[in-house]
Amino acid sequence: MLLEAARRIRNPDVQRRVFVAIMLLSGGAPFAACGKQFLGPEFSCIYAGHSNDCTDPSPSLHDAYFHAGATVSARTPAAGDNGVTLFARTGVLAPIDSSSSAPLPSNLNGPTTVNGTANLHDNITVPVYGGVTIPAKNVGIPVPNLAFEAFGGVDIKNQKFGFSLNEVGLPGGTSASQTFWTANPAAGAGIQYYLGTFGGFPTTLGAAYIVDLQLSDHNTTAASPNVPGLTYTLTDPKHVSQTAAVTLNFDLPSR
Repeated sequence: MLLEAARRIRNPDVQRRVFVAIMLLSGGAPFAACGKQFLGPEFSCIYAGHSNDCTDPSPSLHDAYFHAGATVSARTPAAGDNGVTLFARTGVLAPIDSSSSAPLPSNLNGPTTVNGTANLHDNITVPVYGGVTIPAKNVGIPVPNLAFEAFGGVDIKNQKFGFSLNEVGLPGGTSASQTFWTANPAAGAGIQYYLGTFGGFPTTLGAAYIVDLQLSDHNTTAASPNVPGLTYTLTDPKHVSQTAAVTLNFDLPSR
């Protein structure tokens, strides 16, 4: 069910509806300014030889700014009559925006001048969260079926990054890529709107802002086709990522 929902999210018509849903759920406010300036740092570095210094010239790559997908939640009974619940959640998220790519700096502090491109693509994210849901009416917002959430946990990410380049005035080219998994500590907050019960599952449409932390560097290296012993290395350094996500959530029936 989750994989099929994530696949459908990639459909352009579905993507347009997703963005409309985000704006409706948020009242047009939280996500109106979302973009490169709001949603997180651009990063990566590339170097020639053995510098391994991320202060070297860097192409501007970034994680996906927007995700969409499907989740399932196991929820505790409401605490008293206030409607507050605790939940555990997992699912599948896929990027909405396209892969990040950027031209390489021509001078990599090596003996050659280069031209080429670096790229980064988020393949899939599996969130594993625990959190709390508070009905909007509890904080003085009389909107039926609307609730606020705060959560924390881990984003399990599968990503691919790499580069290709040519040494100017010399024959041939070189490239390298790597696909890797990371388990990133994550936290976020958002809203959920109850849609009804479908197939026995209470269903909500949600929008959230999520921050996660990649804890280690990842490198991919290619040898120069012309200069013996010379290598080029692209580094995806540890960093903080931020994304806006919209999800269709299914609550497991309480027993």
